[in-house]
Amino acid sequence: ISACTAGSDGGGMSARIGVNFGAMSEVNIHACSASTNGGGMYLRYIDSIDYRSSTITSCEAQNGAGMYILGGDSVTVTDVHIVLCSASGAGGGIYGTDSADMSLTSVGFLNCSAEEEQSNDIHLSESFGSVDCTPTCTAGTFAATDSWECSNPYQAVVYDEGSGASVIDDC
Repeated sequence: ISACTAGSDGGGMSARIGVNFGAMSEVNIHACSASTNGGGMYLRYIDSIDYRSSTITSCEAQNGAGMYILGGDSVTVTDVHIVLCSASGAGGGIYGTDSADMSLTSVGFLNCSAEEEQSNDIHLSESFGSVDCTPTCTAGTFAATDSWECSNPYQAVVYDEGSGASVIDDC
């Protein structure tokens, strides 16, 4: 999915209320934008998604430039790299809100940015449910061959509106 634009939400992909994706792999999103939320992917109260083995690169939005997750029952992201995504608000990589539960495994963030302080990688609103993280990178190199070289393993900067920013070493 490449060079897509949305006037509101979900530049690359948008899914709303009750969608059940199941497993979705090798779906790469590049240079997509949304004027509001989810430059790469916008998920609103979906039943489930297991997004894996993919990249989201060079996407832009006000919030959640890579992914914007609003509610939902089960969001699993595995072996996904979010690279060079930029938010004019919060959540350069991922923005989560409204009681969603999210599992991140081997997710890499590289050079994502957000205008809101400490919100480059992951931004969670106070009403967000939980994030379960296992080995994730926030610094490294992403080669043209799509290979990921992690130089700062097992950390992610997560900004939680309720408790502030933290670096999670086990993420």
